[in-house]
Amino acid sequence: MGARKAARALVDLVRFAHAARRFRDLSIRDRARALPLLRNAWGNLGFAADVCYLLAVLDYADARSGAILECGSGLTTVLLALTAPGRLWSLEHANDWRRHVRMRLWLARTHANVMLSPLRPYGAFQWYGIPSTLPSEFGLVVCDGPPGFTPGGRYGLLPLLGNRLPRGTVILLDDAQRLDEQLVLKRWEEEAGWRYTIGDSGTATYAVVTV
Repeated sequence: MGARKAARALVDLVRFAHAARRFRDLSIRDRARALPLLRNAWGNLGFAADVCYLLAVLDYADARSGAILECGSGLTTVLLALTAPGRLWSLEHANDWRRHVRMRLWLARTHANVMLSPLRPYGAFQWYGIPSTLPSEFGLVVCDGPPGFTPGGRYGLLPLLGNRLPRGTVILLDDAQRLDEQLVLKRWEEEAGWRYTIGDSGTATYAVVTV
């Protein structure tokens, strides 16, 4: 890495640490206004969740009790670790990205269970490997993975972990404007009766699914 690139990377880390700690020090009700700053400091804006989805994650994490499952780690991992400490279990299939997220958690002076869960085949679809340490029940699922190119997309949540999602559990499914996610939503509804509504963020959409 060249000196200029290394210096830029260091500046970005310091910027994120400052934004995360500023967010952490605010009261729950004041954190919403700090989300744009935190998102901009995170970088990777072409793939980062948009502010409206982050607001939904913030609101539901604050309103619901119990363990939280995250499918695919990222900025929402830091947000949930700061908002609901000790309650988050995050599945991540890519080890390099897992290290990236864990470094950002350290910079934010927080911690979360970000588990390396490589994708594996389950017959007609692929999904995360299920760690043995996962809680037996979740009250909230933040679903932004696996990646869109994965066979079956995000469908695997139902057959693999549906028995850990009691009645009333909320699933926040990002990217619900995409055809693959719409097909997953319809399968969930047809096979398990999981009802959903679409929350429009302006530039993208997410679904609020109720078990």
